[in-house]
Amino acid sequence: MDTMTLEVRNATAEYVSVLVKVYHTAYRENKRMGFPSSVLECDTDDVADWLRNRTVLVAKREDEIVGVVQLIPRSDWDTPEIGRLAVSPDYQGEGIGQLLLESVEEHAKADGQDSIHLRTLSRHPFLEDWYRQEGYERIGIERLSNRPYDVPIMEKEL
Repeated sequence: MDTMTLEVRNATAEYVSVLVKVYHTAYRENKRMGFPSSVLECDTDDVADWLRNRTVLVAKREDEIVGVVQLIPRSDWDTPEIGRLAVSPDYQGEGIGQLLLESVEEHAKADGQDSIHLRTLSRHPFLEDWYRQEGYERIGIERLSNRPYDVPIMEKEL
């Protein structure tokens, strides 16, 4: 990955339409593999709401937004949740997801968090293993009655 041309920054309202496109294209592949997601239905109003209520970081290569991740406050957990990590398909496999993950972890740590959670997809060919390689441990599982998979809950000490 050429990190000289890649920067991570806070998302702003000017990125709303582009983020809808990034989410739709990135999550379309998951749907094809049997992992449907409500993010495929997101629109500009949803993304604008996320920008108001969550920390949203984007990876930008020159003038193009190529990835996004959210830090979501959770009233039912002691820590925030990393969510909606997405990298444009043309840029997957270049380390952008890892850079976004590290950046959102640093943001949480700077906010005084000592750990962070995320949820992923059971039976996905690589996601849980990838998060484990990034230092996350499975601490539970959320059973879904409306999906053909469950959702492992993972945690990392910061």
